[in-house]
Amino acid sequence: MNPNFPTSPTVIFLIAIAFIFVALLVGIKSSLAAAQHSNQSGVTQTTAFLVASFLIGTAFMAKKGIFNNLDSFPPRIAFVLGPLIILIVFLAFHKRVGQILEDVPAAWLIFPQVFRVAIEIVLWQLHDTNRYAPEQMTFEGLNFDIIAGATAPLIAFLCFGQGRQLRTVALIWNFISLGLLINIVTISILSFPSIGAFDQSNTFIAWFPFIWLPTFAVPFAMFLHAMSIRQLLQKRSA
Repeated sequence: MNPNFPTSPTVIFLIAIAFIFVALLVGIKSSLAAAQHSNQSGVTQTTAFLVASFLIGTAFMAKKGIFNNLDSFPPRIAFVLGPLIILIVFLAFHKRVGQILEDVPAAWLIFPQVFRVAIEIVLWQLHDTNRYAPEQMTFEGLNFDIIAGATAPLIAFLCFGQGRQLRTVALIWNFISLGLLINIVTISILSFPSIGAFDQSNTFIAWFPFIWLPTFAVPFAMFLHAMSIRQLLQKRSA
């Protein structure tokens, strides 16, 4: 049975997911327009349908408790997250994607990472209210990912606002922020009951709506880093 999560972190989380969904579609449509793609609306609508179907499907499975067996290794969530990571890596090296990235404003791939502030607030609230989230996954514990989210708008403006092209600074920020993301993902995995590296286990992500944290929010942050790093490296070598 799906836990009765507190209202405040649930609402904030759903707003963050909506932000990611809109940012993804707007980013894709704008990028295709900048690259003068011939079927901008068609690609955007197809992406919206596929992403919405994915979100509905994972929500349904989470409601049914399909992901709840976190004592097994690998957990069932890995069978969703794994293919997404493979897709991100594929896109990061795809020639056509590299061509499109040439025309994408660099700030567009950095600013949306601000959503990570909301995620960190949600994790803190889930721990502070009912201990749904373990302390090590909050900024009071071992999770410092809030730094990436809080600095994203600043880096986007300082590096690329008003015609600036501080690609090296943006590249360094990307690698540091990606490291922060890998850190919390690692902590999350080590907190699974099947591993038990910490006193309090991580089980809340198996349920709706927080199943979208490992299956949508984290992949989106990885996707932005992969695209931004690819763009910055290819422009530095041009």
